[in-house]
Amino acid sequence: MDSVFISYRRDDSAGHAGRLSEHLCGIFGPDHVFMDVQDIAPGQDFAEAIEKTITGCQAVVVVIGPRWAAELKTRGGQSDFVLHEVSVALRRSVTVIPVLVGGATMPSAAELPESIAALSRRQAVEIRDARFESDTTLLVDALRRLPGFTGVTAGSRRRMWLWLLAAAALVIVAAVAFLKTRPPSFNITGVWIAEMAKPKQPSYRVRLDLTGTSGTLNGTVAYPTGDGAVRDGTLANGRLTFFTTHVPQFASEPATIRWSGIVEGNAIQFTAADDSGVAKGTARRGP
Repeated sequence: MDSVFISYRRDDSAGHAGRLSEHLCGIFGPDHVFMDVQDIAPGQDFAEAIEKTITGCQAVVVVIGPRWAAELKTRGGQSDFVLHEVSVALRRSVTVIPVLVGGATMPSAAELPESIAALSRRQAVEIRDARFESDTTLLVDALRRLPGFTGVTAGSRRRMWLWLLAAAALVIVAAVAFLKTRPPSFNITGVWIAEMAKPKQPSYRVRLDLTGTSGTLNGTVAYPTGDGAVRDGTLANGRLTFFTTHVPQFASEPATIRWSGIVEGNAIQFTAADDSGVAKGTARRGP
């Protein structure tokens, strides 16, 4: 089957893996991209379920974050899904492509268990937050060069076209609604207070001090755990994107949070993604 499986650790690179999965689904179709082994019932052999899923794929993308190698040693192979995913892919001669995120470096053979030591010899692709689109092009090109890999079958091609037509219609409707509701010459510059929340978690407040000029966005974001400067900020047609990096209190590793927002009336609807999940909320002008 011409499909790709994304292997990742939830506490190491969930945000990066989710964004990568969404990008690949948009190119190859959702029927050809797998992120998790589904429907492992209680008492079922998870190693057997992993082997069955990966054997049916043509490529496995191993998303490696800053703590990926350290987690291998910490877990010591005990119920480690990632270790089994990679070892099965290497044993079955499935194409394995390491993807480095969050500033991670490729682990050496000495840092890896013997069952996956061969991973160190695979050419890796680095995906940086500030160059996500251009960096993922290298991965997409590598997948397209696989013999027989198209990412689209006759059945899924029809579903994809229907999905694209439906999405295009929604975009047109949303664009018309946005143009009707967006105030003329909306000024993004100023202080914004956003009430954010992740699913089934308490809400928290974030202060954004933004300056938007000539399509660029600058400023700072004050989180409950510390402050971060706006990086790679863009502002166009009522949409804004940027990311921040800061070391949270009582933490030793930096946290990267990727933001996107849409201006709606006098508010901004924000989405913020990090390695622990996705938060959504509304920002309004603050004092």
